[in-house]
This record gives sequence, C-alpha cells and structure tokens, in this order.
Amino acid sequence: MAALADAFAALAQLDVPALVIGGHALQAYGLSRPTFDVDCLIASSNKEGLRSALVRFNFLWMAEFDAFTEYRHRGRMDSIPVHVMHVDVGTFEKFWAESFEHLFEGTRLRVPALAHLVALKLHAAKNQQERAGKDMRDVIQLLQFNVGVVSKEDLRKLCQRYASAEAIRQLEALQLL
Repeated sequence: MAALADAFAALAQLDVPALVIGGHALQAYGLSRPTFDVDCLIASSNKEGLRSALVRFNFLWMAEFDAFTEYRHRGRMDSIPVHVMHVDVGTFEKFWAESFEHLFEGTRLRVPALAHLVALKLHAAKNQQERAGKDMRDVIQLLQFNVGVVSKEDLRKLCQRYASAEAIRQLEALQLL
C-alpha cells in the first residue's frame, strides 16, 4: 500500500527521533495483525518540530487529543492516519536507549524494546476500555511468542504500574505472570 510506505518514509526522514509503536511494532517481534494507522512515539518537546517536518512531507495536521496528534497525507484518497503519541522527555529517552531498528515497507525505523511495548499496551488497555481486548491480545501474543524476553518479575513490575486488575487476572490465568 503506497500510503503506508509514504508514512514510513516520512517518519524515517524526520529531524525528530520517533519510535514505531502500536500494531506495526508487533512485526519486530514476529507477529502481525490488521491495523489501519501508523502509531509512533515522540518526546513531547518535539511536537512542533515533528509537525513542521511532517508538513514538509505533505502531511496535514488533522486533530489534537490529550496525548496524541493525528496527521494524514495531503491529497491521497487512500491516506492512512499517522498517530503521534507524546511522552515526557525522560520516558522517551528510556524508550529510545533500548530501541532497535526494524524494516517497515523498505524503510528502517526504530521500535521500542519488548518490555516498553508491553507497558504501552497495558497502559492503553487500562485507560481505553474500547481498546482493552485488542491490546491485551497483543500483550498475550507478544509474551507467548517471545518467551523469557520479559521476565515474570519484570512483567509483574510493569503490571503493578500500568495494568488493570482484569489484565493481571488474564496474565495469571495464562501463567504468563
């Protein structure tokens, strides 16, 4: 899909460090599922730099939410949204330090370490009930497909900080926690 390749190519050429998160990041861990957007993570201090960089690549600002900004490619009927999550600089630097490159549609971009991706998914499942089922399926599959990459002790700490009681019950029932 050309629109997806355009989104990845634009992210790779930005002057602002960004990490691919969400459904596309699953690919870096051997999984895939249908997803109809590109999610990325930046330091909140880079919001304006990212906006001006995306505009140079023909992306338009569409909407601003609490922790996200949405962009779409100008003039493309098949345009997919690019959702940009903003986090504080310290959090982003931790994620960036442990991230690694992965090839997306012919473009090399960075993805978070597995523990960080799991933390994002647990947080999303806890705070957005409409996404809980999808995000918990992602967490479970990530952990089952990448056994031992996140220790049970580290997962327990992530759950204490980011997961709902229901998510913890699910992970315990599957003996992942």
